[in-house]
Amino acid sequence: MSLNSLIDAAVEKNNDALVKSLQELIRINSVYSDPKPGMPFGEGAAKALENALALCASLGFRTKNMDNYVGYAEIGEGEEMLGIVVHLDVVPEGSGWLYPPFSATIVDNKMYGRGTIDDKGPAVSCIYAVKSILDAGIAPNKRIRIIFGADEETAWRDVEYYAAAGEEIPTCGIAPDANFPVIFAEEALLGFELRMNRKASGIEEISGGTATNAVPDACKAVVLDKNGNKITVETVGVAAHASLPHLGENAISKLMEELYAKHESGEINCPIAAFYHDKFGMCYYGENLGFDVTDDSGRFTCNIGTAAVDGDEIVLGVDMRVPVTLNPDDVIAKMKEHITPYGLTLTGEGCTPSVFMDKNSEMIKTLMSVYSEITGDTESEPLAIGGATFARAFPNTVAFGALLPERPMTEHQKNEFIDLDDLLLITKIYAQAIAKLVE
Repeated sequence: MSLNSLIDAAVEKNNDALVKSLQELIRINSVYSDPKPGMPFGEGAAKALENALALCASLGFRTKNMDNYVGYAEIGEGEEMLGIVVHLDVVPEGSGWLYPPFSATIVDNKMYGRGTIDDKGPAVSCIYAVKSILDAGIAPNKRIRIIFGADEETAWRDVEYYAAAGEEIPTCGIAPDANFPVIFAEEALLGFELRMNRKASGIEEISGGTATNAVPDACKAVVLDKNGNKITVETVGVAAHASLPHLGENAISKLMEELYAKHESGEINCPIAAFYHDKFGMCYYGENLGFDVTDDSGRFTCNIGTAAVDGDEIVLGVDMRVPVTLNPDDVIAKMKEHITPYGLTLTGEGCTPSVFMDKNSEMIKTLMSVYSEITGDTESEPLAIGGATFARAFPNTVAFGALLPERPMTEHQKNEFIDLDDLLLITKIYAQAIAKLVE
């Protein structure tokens, strides 16, 4: 039996355990919550990290929990180290699910639950991929370290903590948190808040969205008509990942357009809706801001993911994905020019740098070769995305899977799921790829 066949056979033997382990992890609600002593990202995130590390320890990994910020499981020997960077926190579940979002219900060979594809499913897949390599009798020439983040969906304080503690940086790595066949480029991720005095804005109350990195599917606001009577406006949209806003329908944008129509008719006075209409509207690509740029790394995108009242201010949370040829500092400077005449301010800006790896590098060629050999897909090419993965956190690291081509993108949406046949297939891909990278 060939080495590849031995690995595949080991993956298949471990499949039932993989599915059970994933169900246990999905049943832990690891949405960010208020910190508790020893639990910087809330109780759920800490429980998820403890669960994953306990699983790895039971499989023979050496584990370390770094104060529930981040943890890792390592196996093998050698000076060099392959990193597999995953995260166990998830975005808020939202509403409208067919099955409870933390039940890990299996129907028609699909496991439903928040985190099944982003990123608990790929994380558990990689754990069992490494176990299957060892079960197949392969002795890695590098150490393999799976790094488990617990704050990827919020602020990346997990990988910051890892780096600040002086932990070893992988020689090279993969982040199984995007698409197959492999991601060679990721746009820069730029986030900030736009603020306006509540009375000056014309909005009394507003609540929309749950995270800036998701297209909001609901928004509600209260405004005053010209007679001082309260008017409530509600809109419903379609959720999507912020890096692909055209796949959704932004409920905050829809609400602002409704308010703008009332503002123009004289029914209400709502200056913030006029600003929003002029600069954002229902656009996805920054057309009204002068940012509509496309290069090899992708196209500029803009998502207003949250709207809320903060004391005396209305606050809009903005997520932008910036192509490598566009300077994020220039985007911030231009945004300030756009908003100042309308009486808004920009605060809390932060930027996660882009990723760009040569398509002809040995790393990309190796991953493409494994993917093509296992799937038979010889047509797909390396991809560029606007999504932000932990590949940005470490050098010589790229996103690799876990979503296969032509599969529905359910991450950050209701009814997130992973097909169990796909789970088995991606585990074979990861096992073969990891074996190649550590030979």
